[in-house]
Amino acid sequence: MIRPRSGNGASIMSTAVFARANPLRLVARLGLGARVIAAAVLGGALAVAASTWWTLATLEREQREAAQRSLEVNLRVLKDQVHRHGATLRVEGDRMLAGDTPLNGRNEIVDAVKDIAGGVATLFLGDLRIATNVVRPDGSRGVGTRLAPGPAFDAAITRGQTYRGENDILGRRHLTIYEPIRDGSGKQIGLWFVGVPIAELDAMLRDARRDAAIAALTALALAGLLVALVIRRSLAPVRTLRDATLKVAEGAHDVAVPCTDRRDVVGELARAVETLRRTSAEAAAARANLDAERARAAEERRAARVALADRFEAQVMAAVAAVAEAVTRLRGSADAIAESANGNVSLSTEVTLASDRAAAGVNAVAAAAEELSASIREIGRQVTEAASVARAAAEESARTNASVGELSAAAARIGDVVRLINDIAGQTNLLALNATIEAARAGEAGKGFAVVASEVKNLASQTAKATEEIGAQINAMQAATGGAVEAIRAIGGRIDQISGLASAVAAAVEQQGAATAEIARSVQDAAAGTGEVSGAIRRVADNAVRAAEASATVRGEAGRLDAETGTMRGAVEGFLRELRAA
Repeated sequence: MIRPRSGNGASIMSTAVFARANPLRLVARLGLGARVIAAAVLGGALAVAASTWWTLATLEREQREAAQRSLEVNLRVLKDQVHRHGATLRVEGDRMLAGDTPLNGRNEIVDAVKDIAGGVATLFLGDLRIATNVVRPDGSRGVGTRLAPGPAFDAAITRGQTYRGENDILGRRHLTIYEPIRDGSGKQIGLWFVGVPIAELDAMLRDARRDAAIAALTALALAGLLVALVIRRSLAPVRTLRDATLKVAEGAHDVAVPCTDRRDVVGELARAVETLRRTSAEAAAARANLDAERARAAEERRAARVALADRFEAQVMAAVAAVAEAVTRLRGSADAIAESANGNVSLSTEVTLASDRAAAGVNAVAAAAEELSASIREIGRQVTEAASVARAAAEESARTNASVGELSAAAARIGDVVRLINDIAGQTNLLALNATIEAARAGEAGKGFAVVASEVKNLASQTAKATEEIGAQINAMQAATGGAVEAIRAIGGRIDQISGLASAVAAAVEQQGAATAEIARSVQDAAAGTGEVSGAIRRVADNAVRAAEASATVRGEAGRLDAETGTMRGAVEGFLRELRAA
């Protein structure tokens, strides 16, 4: 296998790839005849495509209009088939009648419409299909199904208007007409429906498009062949003129240019080539004269260059010597700057260390002041809380004192009740004694009553003893209550004293906290000032370091400039040698 050389092969391959990737570059590579033919064929193709598109659009529109007119005919046929059974339609129960003929299940009516005019037809009772030749996906008739919600339902059922347009019927798109059915009174009782599957219209349109495309392609092919033949014959003189032009371009000034006597574009082009041939011959003679003039001018320029080199050498060498002297002075100045900067760095370092120690001390004082302020705030908070607790205890002592007072009053009232019960027991005992006496007088008949009177007397005695014990307990409780009242009052006094002392302490702590906070703020301001001083000193030290670095850089640049001066001196000498030798 022959492999192309690396340079030319890669170039050819990349050019081919780019030509394939760029249609404009591919067109540019075509000959004039091919481009003219391609332009003519493309224009014809565009014209044919536009004409075909317009024809198909017109055909589709006319087909839809024809289908709509056909549906109007189908609707009249459906009405005629129904009205043969009766001119007036009415509803009885769940049946629709034309005259006396029920229409439910009369599929032969809609089948007759299909046989006569084609398409599909349906009779609706309300929105229910009662006779139809529309089939379900399983092949059975759609009798008993209802009109699905949608534009047709809204127009024909909801608004009672005739609907013309597309609608989905049991999963298939149809071009349809839905018209309300009204009884003798004008009430809507159902719908007339006729339609045609859009798939049938689309099939006819596809056939028409295929036929139009075949015709357009055939016409385009014949037109392209005719254009190619005409253009090929017209471009034959151009190819002859091309050969003559190539010879003129190669330097053949004695070639005869054809077609100069033609009166068309080819003749104008041939005369332009003849003018080019004469101009090229004159230019060749002028070039010979120009070469001689150039030789004389080159000798004159060489002499001028030698003189210029002498002057340039004197001026440049003087400038180089001045630069070398300036570099020496610059290096001395850089050394002095570096020494001063190093001294500033040492001094700034010592000052920075002292400032840092002062700042550390101030920061320690500030931290201690902040901790003291926080401790005083905490003591103030606790003292305030203790005062609040003391006030709450005083209030609770007052409430307890009031409760004990109420308890003493209740005990006094209980004592009154006990005395009343004791009086009642005494009277009951006296009455029982009288009853016993009366029972003894009654003799045998009063024995039972005497027993009862004796029990009552015993009960009265027990009550008297119980009331005496209760009275003793109440007296003891009253004495204890009085002692408790006195003790609670004493406690309340002590708590009031504690509350007053706590309030005083809280006020003092608050004043101390304010003073401590002021001290802390002052110390913080001092710390901030010390930090600023320390930062300024550090910046001074940084500037001194940068100055030292800059002086070192200047020394280095001065050394490099000195070296470059020597290099430039050598380069100038070499340049002058070449200039004199040229």
